[in-house]
Amino acid sequence: MKKILLIIIIALNGFVINAENSETSSLKSALAEASAKDKPMLLNDIAFHYYRHFPDSAMVYCKEAEKLAEKQKNHYEHIRALEICGRAKNKKKDYEGSIKTLNTSVELWKKYKVDYNISDAIIYIAINYMQSADLHQAKNFMVDVLDNIEEFDFDIPNRARLYNNLGIIENQFGNYSIAIEYYIKALNLKETFVEPPSLRGTLLNIGNLMVRIKNYQEALTYYQRILQINRENDLSTKYANVYIGMGNVYLNLEKYAESKKYYQLALKQAEQENNLKNLSQSYNNLAVLCENEYKYDEALQYYFSALDLRKKLNDKYGITNLHKNIGSLYILIDDLAKAEYHLQKSLEYATENDAKMILEEAYKFLSQLYEKKKNYPKALSYQRKFFTVHDQILNESITDKILEVEKKYNTRATKRENQILKRDNEIMKLNIEKEKLDKIRLILILITILLVALFFFMLFYLKHRKNIFLQKSTELLDEQVKLRTQQLEDINLQLQEEIETRKNIENKLKKSLSEKELMLKEIHHRVKNNMQVVSSILDLQTEELHDDGLRILFQNTKNRIQSMSLIHEKLYHSDNFDQVDFQEYINSLIMHIYAGFHVDLNRIEPIIKIDNIPINLDYAVPCGMIVNELVTNTIKYAFDPEEKGKLWISLQKKETNDYILEIGNNGKDFPRNIDLENPTTIGLHLVNLLAAQIEGKLEVVKKNGVRYFLTFQYNISR
Repeated sequence: MKKILLIIIIALNGFVINAENSETSSLKSALAEASAKDKPMLLNDIAFHYYRHFPDSAMVYCKEAEKLAEKQKNHYEHIRALEICGRAKNKKKDYEGSIKTLNTSVELWKKYKVDYNISDAIIYIAINYMQSADLHQAKNFMVDVLDNIEEFDFDIPNRARLYNNLGIIENQFGNYSIAIEYYIKALNLKETFVEPPSLRGTLLNIGNLMVRIKNYQEALTYYQRILQINRENDLSTKYANVYIGMGNVYLNLEKYAESKKYYQLALKQAEQENNLKNLSQSYNNLAVLCENEYKYDEALQYYFSALDLRKKLNDKYGITNLHKNIGSLYILIDDLAKAEYHLQKSLEYATENDAKMILEEAYKFLSQLYEKKKNYPKALSYQRKFFTVHDQILNESITDKILEVEKKYNTRATKRENQILKRDNEIMKLNIEKEKLDKIRLILILITILLVALFFFMLFYLKHRKNIFLQKSTELLDEQVKLRTQQLEDINLQLQEEIETRKNIENKLKKSLSEKELMLKEIHHRVKNNMQVVSSILDLQTEELHDDGLRILFQNTKNRIQSMSLIHEKLYHSDNFDQVDFQEYINSLIMHIYAGFHVDLNRIEPIIKIDNIPINLDYAVPCGMIVNELVTNTIKYAFDPEEKGKLWISLQKKETNDYILEIGNNGKDFPRNIDLENPTTIGLHLVNLLAAQIEGKLEVVKKNGVRYFLTFQYNISR
């Protein structure tokens, strides 16, 4: 029976004979002459050489090894055979079968407590879950492994792979802060214990994440590091992903020529390696580039080519992302039916797998789609979902991480400074020692000269012996001097490295500050957008009202919201996020109010005189709303229709550190039946509340019209 099995194995080998290398041939020769005890090991060795490119042949060998090892109760080779078989099934894309086989190997390992590195099998189980697009199961499995890490004999490379794979999953979920933590853990392990080429995958993942959060300069730094590793290690392959990432950076920077150059390099490399995944990604990126250049037909061709490749790979995440991209392109060319089909296909998978990266953009494009269809309630609903997911990603992936990285770098900077001080002290000590050595050397030279003079007066045999002693003394001294000199050179080199490290830390802190400023700018932009959404809702509601009083009430409310929104818009476009240019703000506010009430500037002429006084948010908002209320009252009540007049607004600083805001007109007098201190109208009541908010005093002067004077003290610490 054994002979028949061996004949079958040899016959199957005929299909792969042309692919055998010398090592595999040697193993087969050894197998023919091996004892029964050694055959499981040799069969596994041959299977291991075959599983990557010839998985069917590998499974034949490892199954035979499994039978022999089980019969001999050789638990080590039994577990190994199951692991290799699981890898081969993975190459055949039989993910479910691979997981089952690998789990069996882990169970045997636990049962017999074999001295075997089971971490490879565990890593492949996680990879199977990831490749079958069961990301939640993959994450749960790997987190469970981390919780019980001491139970498994995880070597450093596989532990790094575990962290790297968890980072990939969290990145696809849109949890960027968690993803970057896993990537950094993987990178730290690899930099300490692994050869430089293995760093490339994690460096690429971090670079791609930096592109996602729009930190393009940092992304380029990681990509350039990968290219440097390739050059230093003479690696001519695996450039495609790096070129794709660099192309994405220049695409976002709108440097389309540079972007196209790198995308074409990636496409060429992917074709040479016959890497379908990279080929699909290259087509997708070229399609995005064509979109930006308004070449929509060419973009569609690239997108569908990429989609066909993703379907061949059964890559559900990639398929979903391409449906989203195709849907967004159909919106641009006004084919809304096809756009809706592709975006809904994308949304199904993204919702099922909580893929926030795709969900965010899918919601955004669906909002645009239904806005074009004039289905405003549905468009607004998807817009809200977009903001919700976007805020989740922003808060989770950037804000917390910036604080954490800043804290880490501050701690490291302190340690570095202490180390540099310690080095300075050591250099001082060594300089003192060097001076002592110079003096000793001088003394020794004088002694040597004296000994030479004495040698001439001594007998030949004494002269010979003393010359030998002198020679040995000189050699010893030279060695000591060389040793001390080398130590000083090493310390100087270390100091140069420390100085360079401090410069790098300073640059990163500057980048961190820039990111915080960008975040604050984004917050003001978001507040402005939210207020515009509320304003748009009021517009929609106003169109449904038939009561003129209610319509005016809604218009007044909208103007109040707009006065606050303008503050945040000015801050968003300003380099100073703490203070507002009040002159510019009031000009914009008056133009908005006039436009809202359809008032001709020639009929009611606005005269604005405001000192160059920057005001912070706590004062600008109340003052702006007070101006809004009083200017609105002026337009509505101070002048009859077609009557011409003047409206003036001024803000001046007095010598007493008081500020006076004046709003006046030359129209009708203030009605006598209205009590300013106890008004019955919402507008004047709001004016009183806002004046009290900044501890101001409001006065009214009724002469040749009406003038309001608001006196307050500007407290910059508020």
